[in-house]
Amino acid sequence: MKVKREDNSDEDFLKASANSKKRKVKSNLEERSINTQSSGTGGLCESFKKIYQLFQFINTTYTFLNARNCLIITFPMLESAYKSAFQKDLTITDLVKLQLICPKLVNFQYKSVEGLALAINKNTQAKEIFDGLIEGQTYILVFELSEGNKGKGRGGHNSKNPTMKSQIHKQLLSIDYLKKVIKKRNLIFEECLNNYYDRLVCTKKDPDSELDREANLHIPISPTDFDDSVSVKSEIVPLQTKPETIDEILDLLRGIKDYENQIVDEGTYSTEAKACKVGFLSKQLSQELIDALYSANGIKEIYEHQALAINWLWERHNVIVSTATSSGKSLVYQLPILHDLQNDPETTALIVFPTKALAQDQKRSLQEVLSYMPSLSFVQVETFDGDTPIERRENIIEKCNIIFTNPDMLHQTILPRHDKWYRFLKNLRYFILDEIHVYNGIFGVHVSFILRRLRRLCCYLGNDNCRFVSCSATINDPQRHMQTIIGTKDVSVVDFTASPCGEKLYVMWNPPYTDPSDPSKGRKSALHEASKLFILLVERNVRTIVFCRVRKSCETLMQAVLTELKQEKKDHLIPKIQSYRAGYTLSDRRLIEKKMFDGELLGIIATNALELGIDIGSLDAVVTLGFPYSISNLKQQFGRAGRRNKLSLAVYVVETFPMDQYYLQHPEDLRYGSKAELTVDLSNELLLSHHLQCAASEFPVNPETDSKFFGSLTKKVAREKLLGDEQGLYHPHPSYLPYPATQVKIRNISEDMYTLVDVTNGQLKHLEDLEPFRVALTAYEGAVYIYQGRTFIIRNLDIDRRRIEAQRVDVDWITAQRDYTDVDPTRTFARFPLFGGASQAYFGNVRAALHVFGYFKINKKREIIDTVDIVDKPVIIDSKGFWIDVPWHIIELLSWKKINGAASIHAAEHALLSLMPLYISNGGNDIRTECKAGEKEFKQSDSQRRRPARLIYYDDAGDTAGAGLCQRAVLHLKELMSLAIERLESCQCTQPEGCVQCITTSKFAGGTCSGEVLDKHGAYILLKMLMGQSVNLDKIPDGPEPDEAHAIRTLIPFS
Repeated sequence: MKVKREDNSDEDFLKASANSKKRKVKSNLEERSINTQSSGTGGLCESFKKIYQLFQFINTTYTFLNARNCLIITFPMLESAYKSAFQKDLTITDLVKLQLICPKLVNFQYKSVEGLALAINKNTQAKEIFDGLIEGQTYILVFELSEGNKGKGRGGHNSKNPTMKSQIHKQLLSIDYLKKVIKKRNLIFEECLNNYYDRLVCTKKDPDSELDREANLHIPISPTDFDDSVSVKSEIVPLQTKPETIDEILDLLRGIKDYENQIVDEGTYSTEAKACKVGFLSKQLSQELIDALYSANGIKEIYEHQALAINWLWERHNVIVSTATSSGKSLVYQLPILHDLQNDPETTALIVFPTKALAQDQKRSLQEVLSYMPSLSFVQVETFDGDTPIERRENIIEKCNIIFTNPDMLHQTILPRHDKWYRFLKNLRYFILDEIHVYNGIFGVHVSFILRRLRRLCCYLGNDNCRFVSCSATINDPQRHMQTIIGTKDVSVVDFTASPCGEKLYVMWNPPYTDPSDPSKGRKSALHEASKLFILLVERNVRTIVFCRVRKSCETLMQAVLTELKQEKKDHLIPKIQSYRAGYTLSDRRLIEKKMFDGELLGIIATNALELGIDIGSLDAVVTLGFPYSISNLKQQFGRAGRRNKLSLAVYVVETFPMDQYYLQHPEDLRYGSKAELTVDLSNELLLSHHLQCAASEFPVNPETDSKFFGSLTKKVAREKLLGDEQGLYHPHPSYLPYPATQVKIRNISEDMYTLVDVTNGQLKHLEDLEPFRVALTAYEGAVYIYQGRTFIIRNLDIDRRRIEAQRVDVDWITAQRDYTDVDPTRTFARFPLFGGASQAYFGNVRAALHVFGYFKINKKREIIDTVDIVDKPVIIDSKGFWIDVPWHIIELLSWKKINGAASIHAAEHALLSLMPLYISNGGNDIRTECKAGEKEFKQSDSQRRRPARLIYYDDAGDTAGAGLCQRAVLHLKELMSLAIERLESCQCTQPEGCVQCITTSKFAGGTCSGEVLDKHGAYILLKMLMGQSVNLDKIPDGPEPDEAHAIRTLIPFS
């Protein structure tokens, strides 16, 4: 970076150009200005006409400099060219004026030298020149011009079309093209200049003085000019007044900068405040317990729903409480446990949470109550999880009364070693399963069998006094779900909320059009809108949380907020905001939670890691960025605000994904839509056999007596999978010995984690741990990785050591991986003929290979500024799956109708996938399919990667055994296909990608699938023909493809 260059080619170019035309350049430029000047500038004052001429010169100079070496264009370079041409000085203020007049064309700001160096690193000549120009500098003033347009992809989405700079780098531009770009920019600037001038004149402001005033306010400030004194002073800046009524909130939102009717009236409503309803307990509490509840939590009375649940527990019923967020569900089990301990010191309780964070949070809450109860000073409350030191475990097992744990420890440690846990399990009175709605799909099946093993052990130990308590967000039929999970019909349900709640405003926020005169250009970034809302609320002392669907959105939003705060000189707010997500170290997450709870933070940007009820204090507002996969998740997030019975706000910022667009068109479904359907399929013989192996190692399995725990399939599976003895008892198969539980994974989580390390300035700071698939998608060498709003470049990926080295940099671009996933069958076990026998489905081994072959560098305007190729090993998943090979005559028929074959296959795959929960337990991503990428399917050149015409699915279990889901799904394939055809026929939507009523699923919500490559009509034709049914092609409109060959160019016949 500090090597002094000897080749002055770029400076020589500028000087030679100026000297050779010294006598003519000025007149030529003036003549050019006259020739290109539109009559539209005739109404401007002389000073504004000169501004237009200045832009013409800057535009021409910038374009040809950029084309020559693909250089970063700095202010000194333009200053030198201007002075050579006109013998006058060019000032920073001159260029600021250009940016103020036409911000969509002009970008003029300080940029990090290191970030710029990374951007031009591949161009050796440019890098050599650049190094000489910026020697000794940390930030330099950079001038940029865009081409004035954004490409659009299929369906109106912003595409990743290369900008001028990447095209120059590939030597794709001609002089004629550059002239067209120059002319196009001139016309755009002329329009902006006229609009700017007219606006000032209409407001009776002097154009010259007003432009000078605004320019002086927007002079770029180098980041190196900021010092600590700024931060110290900014901390005492008072916050603005918090809105106190719904009308004030709406006025505040409508007064946001650049408000363009983002509030969707049909999706905006409010709910009234409600008073509490007090309940009465059937047993008398001790005065000590009453005082402790008041001292610890301010509890003066028991609400009606709490009292009903507690009374049922005292009547020896199992109970599920499915009520609103922040309704006091934890008191339902805390109070009976403490009451029983006062009467029986031997009482034990096992409290299970799906995450460690929730367990720690509730543990602190219970210990706070116990601290006010001297009579229970003997009670020990501990956490027993994977982080518990080995040397402490013996003491916990022998002496603890209340243990917080998770399903994994129950499965792998407590149940297999029940002899050591005899005291605890013999006296177990309460088993609490909090957040029971989490136990869904395959994970829910595993937990259901684990709890059956627990009930079986308690029965063998002579303990029939254990009561089960579950808490949940509002779900569909909570009683049935708990009965399925714990394996008993004795479940009483409390599904109403009697606690008080404050008035609440719900707002749907739709980003405005990029260009209101041309809706086809799409809408502004939802992330940018969320950033504006977040800052607007936080600076008015509104404690706010923003929920993002995925980690990358969380970090990108945090970065956008920090950038905006710095640009708006609101640095005093920076210490008051924080990002939060899974992946951060445990100590970092606990510190953020504490800061929010203690009121040190005003705002937090999080993934759904904070969705599950961790207490971070009172929140005033929730902003949800994009639809969070289900209505239940959305309501769970909205419930995080207003936890102290005050006025609260919930904003749903709509994104461009199909799920969001559906709810934008049907906002009433968000308010009145059905609660989440949870599916736990206990007829899965593969998973039953796994847990019978575990149960047999705890006590030999007796099918006659154990069927009451494991169901009617117990005898069949035991005979087929376990080893029987002469007494009719069954023992684990030798392949599971010596410890069956260690071979049965209940979560699809990799143990081969990678460590991300910050190596900036020689330090070695552990940032977080990443799963292999996240490494492949986000931490490849050269990737921009965002952590707590700060940008890093991945410098080194050491696969053998599972270590990733990242260096802190300041860049204004991000990276997006270029990847594809091939899903292919490797072995066939069974065939299933479809109707008519013309087509067949197959079941067998399947291999999914994720390939990351490069990445894009993308600027803030979502334009590609560079394309980088990389060579990396694919991430492989071997599993079980099923597939349907599509006969080639069907593909040819689709092409005759100019319908994209790949889009038809992809739409058919998701049409079937969305229906699978009707027949099998598919909790979200338990079954996956091969998704199509728009980058490949819609590019103009021929694709080198052509895929077989095939619908294919696989279990996302991560091992060759699979999870038994695809094996069950293929047995219901005919029913699934018939239902899919029926839905496609009856759905009234007209868009090619379909909607949530026919094709679209939550997988299109920024997660596992982009949802770009879909064709509803093609899916209908394909499924009908696979079923041997006739299709009236005359009633189906032709597709968008230009010709037959183009419609099938990414497919090949199956082999």
